[in-house]
Amino acid sequence: LQKQIRRTQLAEVFVDLIRKTDDQYAAIKALVHGTDFPDHEHLAKKILCTDEGSEYYKNRFAEIYIDEYQDNSELQDAVISCFANNNVFRVGDIKQSIYKFRYASPSMFLNMMEDYDSPSGNGTLFRLNNNYRSDKNVLSFVNHIFNQIMSSEGSEIEYNDTQALS
Repeated sequence: LQKQIRRTQLAEVFVDLIRKTDDQYAAIKALVHGTDFPDHEHLAKKILCTDEGSEYYKNRFAEIYIDEYQDNSELQDAVISCFANNNVFRVGDIKQSIYKFRYASPSMFLNMMEDYDSPSGNGTLFRLNNNYRSDKNVLSFVNHIFNQIMSSEGSEIEYNDTQALS
């Protein structure tokens, strides 16, 4: 019990330190009129999601292509949706999602895949499972390992025949 209390106290100190550091960082950015990448994303949304910004870009692009969609954040997706006009082509591989630390939301990709895969879906799903560079033995080994370690709890997907490489 004492260990648990000590861990809780340490966690509280750590969280307090992070908040103070974040506050100081924000104060310094304001002082020097600086911005960082997340600020740019929020500014882009603020500009592009106005009626004027949305209309201008909605009519400017015939198609929008997004690669590595599994690593998009909800904010990035919101920015695109401001001027998308049923013309977005997304490519990604949920097994390669590595940017949760910067708010990537692989569940958006999974939800879209499920929607596109359903009979009444709002798009078309193409599965790109063919691997032309690796030997069949390598693919079999990778599929066997992924089948053992990938589950919806840990890696967002149940690795099964629809996910397997061929």
